Amino acid sequence: MAIAKSTPRIVELATQISKSVADLQAVLDAKGVPSPSFDENAPPKLPKEANDAQDAVLDATAELHDLLLEPVTLVLKNSANNSMGSLGFMCRFDIPNMVPLGGKLSYAEIAKKTGFAEFVVSRFMRDCVCMRIFRETEPGVIEHTKTSKALRAPWFLAWLRAGAEEGWATMLGVVDALQKWPNASESDQTSFNIMHNTTGSYFENVANDPEKAARFGAGMATQWEFPGYQLEYLLDGFDWAALGPVKVIDVGGFKGRISIALADRFPNLNMLVQDMGMNEKEAHAAVPDELKDRVNFMAHDVFGTQTESADVYFIRQVLHDWPDKYGIKLLRSQIPKLKKGAKILLNESLLPETPGSSLPLWKERDLRTMDIGLLATMNGRERTLKEWKAIIAEADPRFVLQNVVQPKDSMLAVMEIVWNP
Repeated sequence: MAIAKSTPRIVELATQISKSVADLQAVLDAKGVPSPSFDENAPPKLPKEANDAQDAVLDATAELHDLLLEPVTLVLKNSANNSMGSLGFMCRFDIPNMVPLGGKLSYAEIAKKTGFAEFVVSRFMRDCVCMRIFRETEPGVIEHTKTSKALRAPWFLAWLRAGAEEGWATMLGVVDALQKWPNASESDQTSFNIMHNTTGSYFENVANDPEKAARFGAGMATQWEFPGYQLEYLLDGFDWAALGPVKVIDVGGFKGRISIALADRFPNLNMLVQDMGMNEKEAHAAVPDELKDRVNFMAHDVFGTQTESADVYFIRQVLHDWPDKYGIKLLRSQIPKLKKGAKILLNESLLPETPGSSLPLWKERDLRTMDIGLLATMNGRERTLKEWKAIIAEADPRFVLQNVVQPKDSMLAVMEIVWNP
């Protein structure tokens, strides 16, 4: 009896890509959305109904691409970060806003505006063109793609500049930091401290540098635009209305963007935003008039003893910035004001237990890269659900993890913890 010949993996992948692209295009046709392109005015996002097909295409194309590379080329692709130099050049001189929308700009003109030789400008900008940021429509002349157009937004450009000028350098010392502090449990024992020759934590350094503080704020705003991190997942994916009329403390809530969005959507919520070094009057002034009575602000050390009683304590992407012992400390600091049945809602990422087990690989790769960035910068970490459970249990056995909600396509889950003394 003849043994059936198995289909080669590259053929399987090509078939899967073809089917998934057809599925994706069907969604676009049904929604009246044009097919993706790099054109300056092309839609920057796909409709959410296309997310499943998008995941399938991106994972399959990435695997097919990697299968066709020799090992040395595959490693080189994943280790070559020299393009951060090109991105840094583009950001520092704000090239996206230098190039007119719907127009063109020559390397010679960029050279005049920046003060560099044309051949220097062309080296950086042609690297950007190869990343599909701008396109060279004729020799020595560039125009926008949808990506370079998106980078005209101040928050997006500031975030990328922070990564190019600070984040890249920080990553270079991550192994040195591990060797210097092999059992580090402090946020000032990091690659950031080594590479920037500084003491104190990243947050302390940012607080003392207005320019870095502005870039940090821009980075926060940028992350809310990343696929899977948008506020709609939090607003739509958790049953806030079912909580009834409640007081919610947004612990480490920065400038209150999330609290404002929650109060605007849910009239049953009264929000109090707490964070360190907050200017309460300035923050409250930015709240829409119709919400001012339900969104308030309070300067508070998030690791200090909680002084305000509430029904719900909401903590979004704060604990991932810190080593385990500080996450435990922050949870314990809420206990003095907790009443029976009070809830703590942790809004954090859940790392898959093993690669490919619960997320499309292209999304997991981004999450694991973020995890290494947190290690290098603050000794923070992304955690698996098992690791989150361990922190909650260590903080106090009276904390009961009652529910975990992760909306479809969201990169963040809501872990609902109930205080049961």
